[in-house]
Amino acid sequence: LMEGSIVYNIPAAVMLEGAIDIDRLRTVFMKLIKRHEIYRTSFMMVNSEPVQKIRDDVQFEIDYKTSSTDYTDYTDYTDKIQYFIEPFDLSRAPLLRVELRKLEEARQLLMIDMHHIISDGVSQGILIREFMRLYGGEELAPLKLQYKDYSEWLRSEKQKETARNMT
Repeated sequence: LMEGSIVYNIPAAVMLEGAIDIDRLRTVFMKLIKRHEIYRTSFMMVNSEPVQKIRDDVQFEIDYKTSSTDYTDYTDYTDKIQYFIEPFDLSRAPLLRVELRKLEEARQLLMIDMHHIISDGVSQGILIREFMRLYGGEELAPLKLQYKDYSEWLRSEKQKETARNMT
């Protein structure tokens, strides 16, 4: 809830070699956003309490840049990534942004930035595995549980009792 801060951003970048189908890339991200409610979740304060809202649909675009002229003063890709990172407005889903920067004819830099409120190390691994499978043309089985189910379980009396008995 630190408005204007990037301290909870989780940026990642990967160099892509070869031809990239930007429409396919966007379709894969849209499938992931539709698949995981957390990527369609926004957060706001209501009566001084944080509240999450899961949206049915969100607007998502990949920022595709075909020229690197605005980065001519930068000497490495770390600088490009730092330039890409911006604060998120937690009230506007998705709390995920993607930029594909064409550097050379067959070389692109894919940058992804997510807010930590929707992601952690484990969920990033899931995102990467599912992204690779979807981009490879696979269909994924529907999810039986969403993150909110896990969150509810953590807050349940049964789980609290189990945790108390373990200490």
